[in-house]
Amino acid sequence: MEQTIVCGQDAQPIQEIKDTHILLTQIPLVIVELEIKMNKERLIEIYLASLEIERTVGIPALFSTAQAILESTWDLKAIKDSNNIYGIKWHNYYSKDENDYVIAETKEYENGKWVIKKLKFQKYNNLGDCIRDHSRLLIDSSLGYLQPLIDYRKDKNLERYVQRVALIYATDPEYARKVMILIKDIKEVIDSIKTYEIEKEEAKTSMINKGILKSTNEVGYWTRPINREELAVILERIARGGA
Repeated sequence: MEQTIVCGQDAQPIQEIKDTHILLTQIPLVIVELEIKMNKERLIEIYLASLEIERTVGIPALFSTAQAILESTWDLKAIKDSNNIYGIKWHNYYSKDENDYVIAETKEYENGKWVIKKLKFQKYNNLGDCIRDHSRLLIDSSLGYLQPLIDYRKDKNLERYVQRVALIYATDPEYARKVMILIKDIKEVIDSIKTYEIEKEEAKTSMINKGILKSTNEVGYWTRPINREELAVILERIARGGA
């Protein structure tokens, strides 16, 4: 099986407009375009879902969110009516439905140049299915994704993780660089619109990554009151840099 069966659709991020010279008279128009095309509600939805996945299996949430933007731009519009925001090619690994795909044009980098192709892309019933499928993809050892993740969970070297995954996921030789630029941009956007819900999910993810709390989706674990003894232990662990 070709590894490129799951490589992404190489959309151009709006943020790359920063790399070009813009006349001062054009700046207001650019700002309006960015405001129109940035789907903040969808961005938050994907980021929060990605944080839950990071707590469960370790795939960095900023990376997952950046991929979604790179594949479907800042408006996070899925391919046709597919709910596919990650440019995932049709693979039929997790579904037995032979018709769960849509056909769309995409750019592929082959033999040193870009070519336009019509390919099959995975179709999902909803956005949640797409996000879960994407996470399953990134822990698939047969495709080469698992070892980079195992190494990342040890060394927390995000840039190296992105570079290794990009070699498998996309044909674009600039894919890793584009993802790293978007990660920086996403941090700025999230910080500018941060809500208690975002702060809470980020805190849970951070505490799990540091070994202070355990990874679980059990509602009672996160909502039950803690006593002062438990709080003292948690604060002491934080002071030591984690358990």
